[in-house]
Amino acid sequence: MASREDNGIVLDKEVLSESYMPETIIAKDSQIKELQGCISPTLQGQKPMNVWLHGSPGTGKTTVSCYVLKEISDQAGVGGVYVNCWKYNSFYSVLDFMLNQMRRGFGDARDTTVKLQQLERVIKNRPFLIVLDEVDFVPSRERNSMIYNLLSIGKVGLICISESRYPLLALEPRVKSRLSPQVLSFDNYTTGELAEILRQRASIALHPEAWDSSVLKLVSRRALGDARVAIHTLRNAAVYAEAEGAIKLNGVHVDKGFSDTGGLRRTYELKRLTEHHRLLYEIIKGSPGITSPELFKTYLDKCRSRNWKAIASRTFSLYMQKMAGLKLIAAERARVRGRVFAFRPVEG
Repeated sequence: MASREDNGIVLDKEVLSESYMPETIIAKDSQIKELQGCISPTLQGQKPMNVWLHGSPGTGKTTVSCYVLKEISDQAGVGGVYVNCWKYNSFYSVLDFMLNQMRRGFGDARDTTVKLQQLERVIKNRPFLIVLDEVDFVPSRERNSMIYNLLSIGKVGLICISESRYPLLALEPRVKSRLSPQVLSFDNYTTGELAEILRQRASIALHPEAWDSSVLKLVSRRALGDARVAIHTLRNAAVYAEAEGAIKLNGVHVDKGFSDTGGLRRTYELKRLTEHHRLLYEIIKGSPGITSPELFKTYLDKCRSRNWKAIASRTFSLYMQKMAGLKLIAAERARVRGRVFAFRPVEG
C-alpha cells in the first residue's frame, strides 16, 4: 500500500455539509439567471416577482435559492431570510424564526397576528425576500394563510420550494392569484455533473492524494442524480476510510458511505406522504414502543390542538400499514390482550 507522511483524509468536513455554499454553482446557470431576473426589481427598490421552484430532492433548489439570496444581499443590501419549513412547519414558527434571525425577537408573544405585525414593522416598505423551503410541510390550511398574509406586507417577495408542483396547484384560488409565481423546474443532475460537483468539494475538503476520478464517478453513479446523497456518501466514505487508517478512498468505503444515507431517503419518503402520516411518525419517533391505542389517542389530541380534521380509525390502520411497507416504522404485536400493536421508527 502506498504511504505518505500525512495520512489524514478529511481536511475540511464543513465543505462536505449541506450548509456549505460553493463560490460557483455547477450545472444550474439557467435557473440562477431566471431567478436573478425575477428578483431584479428589488435593485430599484421595487417588489420582486414571486417564484416557485420544484424538482426532485437533491437537484439544487435550495443551493440556488440561497446563492442568489446571498448574492443580492452582498451586492445590493437587499434583505432576506431563508426558512426550512421541514423544521419550522407552522405559520407562527416561521414568523418567530424570521424575527429571531433578524435579531428582532419581541418578547413572548404567542399570537400569529402579533408576530405578523412585528415582522411588518421591521421590514417596513423595503424590498424583502423570503425563501420558504419545503413549503409543503406547512399544513395546507396554514400554508394558504401564511402565503396570503406574507404577501400583504409591502414589497415582500416569496421564493417557495417544493418537490412537485402539486402544493402550488392545490393553493386556494385567492392565494394562487395573489402569488402568481414564475415557476422554475429543476432536473436531476447527470452522473457527469455530480462528479464535477464532488470534484469541486473534494479539492477543498479532502487530501489531494486521498481520492481520484474513479471514486467520484462511483459515488455519482450510486447517487442517481441526487447531489445531497452524493455529497453525504463522499463525506461518509472519507470518514470510514480515515477511521480505519486508510490513505485513499476505495469502493468499499463508498458502499459503506452510501448505506449510511438512509436518513436522507427516509426524509424523502416522508415528504411524499401526507401531514397526518408525518404527525404519526413524529409521535412514534418521540415514543418508541407506543401501542396502537396510545398512538391514536395522542394523534387525536394533537389534531385537536392544531385544529386539524383527524382521520378515521380505519384510515389510521391503512396509514400505519403504508408506513410499515415503506420501512419507516416497524410494528409488532404488543404483549396485551386483543389485536394491539407496538410501533417504533426504523433507523438506518
